[in-house]
Amino acid sequence: MRNLLIIGAIAAAAGAAPAFAQDAEPTPAVSFSGNVAVTSDYVFRGISQSNSDMALQGGFDLTTSSGFYAGTWLSSIDFNDASDANVEWDVYAGYTGSIGSTGLSYNVGVYGYLYPDVNSSADFDFYEVYGGLSYAIGNFTVGGTVNYSPDFFAGSGDAIYTQVTAGYTINDMFSLSGGVGYQTIDDAVAFGTNDYTTWNVGGTVALPGAFKGTSLDLRYSDTDDKGFGNLSDGRVIFTLKKAL
Repeated sequence: MRNLLIIGAIAAAAGAAPAFAQDAEPTPAVSFSGNVAVTSDYVFRGISQSNSDMALQGGFDLTTSSGFYAGTWLSSIDFNDASDANVEWDVYAGYTGSIGSTGLSYNVGVYGYLYPDVNSSADFDFYEVYGGLSYAIGNFTVGGTVNYSPDFFAGSGDAIYTQVTAGYTINDMFSLSGGVGYQTIDDAVAFGTNDYTTWNVGGTVALPGAFKGTSLDLRYSDTDDKGFGNLSDGRVIFTLKKAL
């Protein structure tokens, strides 16, 4: 879900422009932003990465007026296995923009997932290339993304994740969003489970006034996966996030 929030924010920023240049500050060529968060459970594509416990997270992003962006993000993790992994470190870069006056926006890039405190022989590190399209109709947005990895987590081979998402902005404070995704796995034995479907739905509150830049997200996530036991069971996730 973090990918969608980052991509959505970048696309919105890239598409914004003042109506009259003389009446507004010029859009900076390069801008930086950051965020910190605490979540009741770090869930990635329907599977808990923190052993159903709380996780601390944070990241930094660079965006440009041309549509290029890059960033990094970290989270505490706990796979409850012999690897004793404690940190996930992500790095990513891509390009986003609009397709003429069609109302469509696109996003393409590459995303790397690194586990610096795990021995390289475990083969946890992997990367994905991704592409997506979104379309906004008033306050309603729909979109779809495809992520491909030639060597997925734990050396499990080719993997494709496809997702369809939808969001509705009620007002400046409240929004609703959800998505359905399907993860394919080439080597189910190495990964730990077969292909599976995941879905989530929830709402976000952007706090006003003195708490501006702080958001609260309440979300339900579930899968049809049984390979990871209760780590892929349905759960409610609460996340508190602060923009820096």
